[in-house]
Amino acid sequence: PSKKAPTWGYFDVIHALRSRWLVLLFLYLVATTCHAIEIDRALFTKVSADPHSDHDPGLALIGSDTLNWEARSLPDYWRAATPHGSQHQGGQGWYRLDFDLNKSSIANSSNWAIYVPKHSRVMAVYVNEKKIGDTGSFKDPLSDNFVMPYLLPVHNSLLNPGTNHLYIRLAGYGFDEVSLSKVFVDTEDNLRTAYRLRYLFSVGVAQIGFYSMLLLGVLVFLFWLSRRDDGQYLWFSLTCLTGAVFCSNRILTDFPLPLSAEHQTIFYSTAVSLFTLFSVMFLHRFSELKLYGRERLYFLLICCHGLIALNLPEQFVRLATNLMHIVDASVAMYILYVIYSHRDRNVVLDRYLVLGLCCLAYLLSFNELLLRLMDHPYSNWLTLQWAPVLMYIAFVSLVLSRLFRTLKGFEQLNLDLQKRVDYKSQQVVELEKQQAVVEERRRIMFDLHDGIGGQLVNAINYLHRHPGRDTVLLETVNTALQDLRFIVDSIDTNGEQDPQLLLGMFRERFEPIVEAQGIRFSWNVDETLASTKLGPSAALNLLRVLQEAVTNAIKHAHASTIYIGTTAQTIEIEDNGVGIDLSKTPGLGIRSMRERASNIGLELEIGKSNRGTLVRLKFRPKKTAH
Repeated sequence: PSKKAPTWGYFDVIHALRSRWLVLLFLYLVATTCHAIEIDRALFTKVSADPHSDHDPGLALIGSDTLNWEARSLPDYWRAATPHGSQHQGGQGWYRLDFDLNKSSIANSSNWAIYVPKHSRVMAVYVNEKKIGDTGSFKDPLSDNFVMPYLLPVHNSLLNPGTNHLYIRLAGYGFDEVSLSKVFVDTEDNLRTAYRLRYLFSVGVAQIGFYSMLLLGVLVFLFWLSRRDDGQYLWFSLTCLTGAVFCSNRILTDFPLPLSAEHQTIFYSTAVSLFTLFSVMFLHRFSELKLYGRERLYFLLICCHGLIALNLPEQFVRLATNLMHIVDASVAMYILYVIYSHRDRNVVLDRYLVLGLCCLAYLLSFNELLLRLMDHPYSNWLTLQWAPVLMYIAFVSLVLSRLFRTLKGFEQLNLDLQKRVDYKSQQVVELEKQQAVVEERRRIMFDLHDGIGGQLVNAINYLHRHPGRDTVLLETVNTALQDLRFIVDSIDTNGEQDPQLLLGMFRERFEPIVEAQGIRFSWNVDETLASTKLGPSAALNLLRVLQEAVTNAIKHAHASTIYIGTTAQTIEIEDNGVGIDLSKTPGLGIRSMRERASNIGLELEIGKSNRGTLVRLKFRPKKTAH
């Protein structure tokens, strides 16, 4: 007959993946425990539905013929071995495990040991009716040894050649995962490596996460106190602290507060929910999302779960926590969505590192949740304690990445500010130099005005008062006084002047002298004249060019009218005289005009016009003359 093709279920796939991920680790463990006696079969009897006991019954009860023993395979998971719906999935039970040793093996080593990789919640171990140790208290509440491995030393005097009997008393609650893994018997030296590796993998990770998250949570909270406007640091600190509380479940066997076992379960379940809530609140503020309604709804669900679970009978506590874990898993998917949708806010390495770590943490949590919901026996390698540590590393990398980018930005800003300060300092120095030059010019101006200018005015007055005055000398002194006024006008500034102001000063100084000789000025100054700034030297050069052009019109062209006009980029001086002879070699005056115009960045054009001679000064656009 035909056979149905084999199919792979979820748990088959998970176990296959785990075997591939941990193949090197398993090979190492096999190498270190290949000589150990592996016990995977046992006899089991359940002696009480009450997990608590005030005294150790020893082996007296086990010797009774009234007990019914049944064969079990290890690892043994009570919930899977008990029919669903049974109210007696917790309580106390005894395992009997037999192993054989020869006399030479016992004599060769005195430090034998029993290695139990996993059990829950508490156990006591006996070898040949002698107790060798236990893993906590059997009183209410029971000690919790959910992930801790145990290595119990056995002196060789307790061992017998031939068959030896190993008894394990195990107690747990119905809402717990009561279980016992395979048991190994060998010398303590041979088992210690496997024990330490198992301890590091299951408990050591939780210890590292607990202490690091606790320390960082306190430090970030103290940092937040100094800058309370930035709420992301508050929620990040609370995320670390609740993550530390969750990790403490993996390293504490006895709860530090006087709570019953079911209330402890609710407490840790609420810690998981708060860790997820604070993670959402941190990511919202980190990503600048104001989605406070979703946070309030989730917080309300957590409060309702806590209140309802506290008032439920013991047999429904597991159901309540499982339902809340489903909600937590849904919110964890939302966290992945937030990180992915805002991945462009971070650099490439950060976005994929954070998203990868969070996805891995979610897969580990989702795997454990499915195992819990479907009452499937737990794998001997529990990975849930890795989830908060991975989330913690992801969030720390986010904060540190943004912190480093902010510090780099501040360093760049400080560098830019330093450059600006240096530039401004240099400007201040230059300004101080310019101010010193201006003050010196003012001093010279006042000295010229009050000294030489006053002497020239006195000389002119003297010549006017005495009969028979020398007209040539009087004209010479007047010309010297006019030149002195030009010089004073050019340096009587706090910095620079524009051409329009200089034209106004020229008109004020020169027009009365020209009109006294019977020559008329015609002015047409356009307000759109270029606003090129001219320093004192350039201003004097421009005034000298204008003076020379007007003087030539009077002396050589014999003009009766001089036209001075401007456009946006030119100053024009035109007369109605005889005109210039362009065939002659330019004289010293024209050469001087060209040189002065070139020194101040102007183009000088001299030629004939319909009226007479035209002198045009062109400003070069967007250039500042000095």
